Amino acid sequence: MGTAANAGLDACPEDAKYVMFLDADDAMAAGAVQKLTATAEATGADVVVGDWVRYEVDTGKVVEAYDAQHTDPLPRDELFAPEDHPSVMRMSPVPWRKLYRRCVWNTRLDERREV
Repeated sequence: MGTAANAGLDACPEDAKYVMFLDADDAMAAGAVQKLTATAEATGADVVVGDWVRYEVDTGKVVEAYDAQHTDPLPRDELFAPEDHPSVMRMSPVPWRKLYRRCVWNTRLDERREV
């Protein structure tokens, strides 16, 4: 992930307000970026997290996110601190599914780490 993300960050305009990461096997719902951006603008959050599901191509089955039991109880469309909702720390640590304020990514990702 580090090499691809760093290349994307390098190509990102200096004045970009937000960044997102999407893997090659991911798809986003129509309007997802706009909704995440609107939430960031309305709340001033540095990170806005979206929901996700796994789609099984072979069966056409939609499977609930494996961390849903930790994320379902979290407030929607309102700013909160991790100490107020500690279950957010049990959320999958993946960089996708989130919109980040560009200033959050002021360092490069470690390209040596295997993910």
